[in-house]
Amino acid sequence: LREPTHRHLGGGRAGSRECRTGNGGGKEMANIRKHFKEATKLTAYSKKKYVWKMLYIYVLGYEVDFGHMEALNLITCPGYPEKTVGYLACVLLLSETNEFLRLIINSVKNDLMSNNDEIQAIALACVANVGGREFAETLTIDVQRILLSPKSRPQAKKKAALCMLRLLRKYPEGFGEDGVGGIPEFKDRLLDLLEDTSLGVVTATTSLLLGLVSHSPSLWVEAVPKCCKLLSKLTHPNAINEYGAEYVYHKTVNPWLQVKILRLLQYYPPPEKEEVQRKLEDALSKIINETTMQKHVNANNAAHAVLFEAVNYVIHLETNKTLTAACVNMLGQRITSAQQPNYRYLSLDAMQRMSHLPDAAEQFKKHREMVIASLRDNDVSLRRRALDVLYSMCDNLNSEQVVGELLDYLKTADFSIREELVLRVAILSERFSPNLKWYVDTILKLMMSAGDHVGDNIWMRVVQIVTNHDELQLYAAETCFRALSKEPVHESMTKCGGYVLGEFGHLIAHRPASSPEAQLALLRDRFHQCEQPNTRQLLLTALAKLLNVHPSIKDAILPILKRSTTTIDAELQQRAIEYLALAQPGREGTLEAVLDVMPNFPERESILTKQIKERERASTTDRTAAQVKAGGNKEEVEPEPVEVVPVELDAKSSKTSTSVPSAARPGQSPPAAAAGPAQDLLDFSDPAPPKATSYSGSVDLMDDLLGGPAAPAAKAPVASAGLMDDIFGGPSAPPPAAAAAPVDMFGDLLSGPSTPAPVAVSPQKVMDLVCLAIVADQGTIYEDPAGLCVAAQIAVQGNVCKVLLRYKNSGGSPIQALSMHVETIQGVETQAQPAPDTLPPGGQGQHQVQLNVSAVFAAPPKLTYTFTQGGVSRTLETFLPITPCRFQAPVTCTKEQYFGVWGKITGPPNEVAKVFKSKKPIVRKDFEDAIAALRYSVLVGVDPNPNNIVGAARASVAGQDMFCVIRIETEPAQQAIKLTIKTSSPALSEVTRLVMMTLFSA
Repeated sequence: LREPTHRHLGGGRAGSRECRTGNGGGKEMANIRKHFKEATKLTAYSKKKYVWKMLYIYVLGYEVDFGHMEALNLITCPGYPEKTVGYLACVLLLSETNEFLRLIINSVKNDLMSNNDEIQAIALACVANVGGREFAETLTIDVQRILLSPKSRPQAKKKAALCMLRLLRKYPEGFGEDGVGGIPEFKDRLLDLLEDTSLGVVTATTSLLLGLVSHSPSLWVEAVPKCCKLLSKLTHPNAINEYGAEYVYHKTVNPWLQVKILRLLQYYPPPEKEEVQRKLEDALSKIINETTMQKHVNANNAAHAVLFEAVNYVIHLETNKTLTAACVNMLGQRITSAQQPNYRYLSLDAMQRMSHLPDAAEQFKKHREMVIASLRDNDVSLRRRALDVLYSMCDNLNSEQVVGELLDYLKTADFSIREELVLRVAILSERFSPNLKWYVDTILKLMMSAGDHVGDNIWMRVVQIVTNHDELQLYAAETCFRALSKEPVHESMTKCGGYVLGEFGHLIAHRPASSPEAQLALLRDRFHQCEQPNTRQLLLTALAKLLNVHPSIKDAILPILKRSTTTIDAELQQRAIEYLALAQPGREGTLEAVLDVMPNFPERESILTKQIKERERASTTDRTAAQVKAGGNKEEVEPEPVEVVPVELDAKSSKTSTSVPSAARPGQSPPAAAAGPAQDLLDFSDPAPPKATSYSGSVDLMDDLLGGPAAPAAKAPVASAGLMDDIFGGPSAPPPAAAAAPVDMFGDLLSGPSTPAPVAVSPQKVMDLVCLAIVADQGTIYEDPAGLCVAAQIAVQGNVCKVLLRYKNSGGSPIQALSMHVETIQGVETQAQPAPDTLPPGGQGQHQVQLNVSAVFAAPPKLTYTFTQGGVSRTLETFLPITPCRFQAPVTCTKEQYFGVWGKITGPPNEVAKVFKSKKPIVRKDFEDAIAALRYSVLVGVDPNPNNIVGAARASVAGQDMFCVIRIETEPAQQAIKLTIKTSSPALSEVTRLVMMTLFSA
């Protein structure tokens, strides 16, 4: 600052000291307020002095609620000292949504056009720091002009480039796809800045290019040769002489620029021109081979920042064997010789990410002992990283040695790392097991040495593998019996052993040491020792299975069941009562059918693999080169399966039926899984449409909606068995009886009084039904009491929506030649199975429709049905209950965040409003339920009016995030309501209004 600033700050030292003591803050603020009331009498010097004091008091933590206009008026002054104070006040006191910013936009614009470099610099600093939308929309052109003008000085160009980067990150939509508004000469001139004589301008321009490339890599391919040439010059031995000592940091020429260039190059494949590629490889080779450890910490940091970014680029190249070998040798040296833990951590991290390269994987095995030694490092972050490297190194050849090392390390491992270590050991044991017996032994050792950290998913996976491999069942039963006989036994081991003995214990029952009585005694002891309720439930089911297979021990098991009927655990009590009822004389056939053999589990991806993927997922707001290469804004992760609960189809039987199968009796071979292959929604190889069928019992219509049933059907259903249903016999559907009387599967959903002839359903009634189904994800979408009734059930996974359509003929005459047409909507790709061709009176049918959503759509897709009934051709229309609202998720936010979004979206078409009167008294809970049903969060304490209800959500469609806010203003005395919806998409706003009005009318 200049001399006058020092002078007037010096004059306020007394007041400042009083402020720091905590006694004079209020007095000084009152003094400043008094002088501001007489602003016309103040000189320019006095204005500056009091604004400086006010800012100093604000920095000390006092609230400043006055003087904003006096401070901003200084921006309009012609002098640099006054403008400095004004701009500083603007940056400190105002946020990007403050309305005061509108008053200074013209002054800022004039300063950006000024010939004074210093005034331009402070104006650019203000725009970059405040960064409001109005600043971006109004001043972007001026900032670009400063950056690209040949008359601008380097200082102004540097600030303009960084200012543009700030605005681009905050409001990318205001810059167009290429970031320069689509003007070709701007793009060429921006690339020319990479050859500017000032390295400061080049560094700032590279930062801006990095931001532009992260959004649209394909538009900036021309930058690659220039960046390669620049990197080659920076790594040349004469670079210090060429660029001078100003940008040399501990013998490294501009390390920040080198890092940025290497990051930028990772968005593109290797250069095609041989000369450019040779220069790039030479530069990378110098960085990797000539970077050495030095005594000075800062020198090491600068050199290794460039080094590890070069390693990242080599990982990106993948195919350069020479550079890959050099990186492997360098990383091995850093792990062993580096004294700084940071370098060892970065080396392990690079080694883990490099392990997928075929040329590197074999070479890394030479350093396995060093990686294992890192597992015992004092730094927990290094231990985690070493674990990741070992996990990546493991293969079929060294799995036994690697897993053995990890099991030995598990005994002394820190508790903070044990859970992750257990998970990785379980995955490696399954993925690279030399044989299944080794896998079972390894997991049992894992449960015995780290039972507290073994989740249910691990022992459940053992159960699935043992169940699906007949040759493994005898060995698993023997091993689990021995493991349960030892002390102590963890409950994870008890669950696994109890399940295996209950299911396959009959295979070892002929041996005296593991006779039925011995198995009963062992399970009974564990039943009384275990503490977790779900373990006792599982063991009780195992005892019931023993009762079914070995009637000779029935009298010893029944007392245990009877005692459990009075337990405080409701689930355990219910199981005991059910098993006692099945064990009554005369019900042997039912007992055998219910506790029949457990069918094979479907072959699916291991839940453990999904769990480790979830842990490795990295979330970032910027698109890294790896994410762009993968084609998304986030790392691709297998989507979680969507669980769809079927609608109750039979009003008379509302309870879920569940089977609890058991092992076969001795000498009886277990039946093979009888269920057919799961129907694939995308497999239309069989053109035959499904036939309408009458059913004798409840059938899981959603089995094939998400890839097939959880398990093949068992022999007969029985009441629910609780938490372990999916292991001891999940819900399974009985085969339809051939001659049974038809049962109304639609229950309350499609029931209605019969009428002699079909009647037309009003469009408003149809839309009301569809809107209610949109909110509930299931429901009737067309209902004719004497004709065709249509119900839908929805499952959404990512951008894929699967709809199960079910039909019922409620009339007295058959429906023939039924066909369905789905309206084609831009941004929605539809695939549909054929509808059932014929529906007899009272008959039912179903088929599936899949929608792949790639853009926001304004209205639900229209369904058109044509058919013949009673000799009359009919056409009816309804809609699939799918809207962009289905892709919303509630979000929580503060008052400032909510009204920040609210203030940015103004006016139609993104803002829609509706004023209406309620026909019944206004109840706040009803409106909150309506908002929550549409996947908005209900925000309490955000709106200053307690009668108003507000909510917020975020919709994600095809990778596009849209912010949504809703506000319901109520006047209970007059029963008046105003609904206002603001979103980033006009289509989303309108469809939200339509659904909300339907909910309110309901």
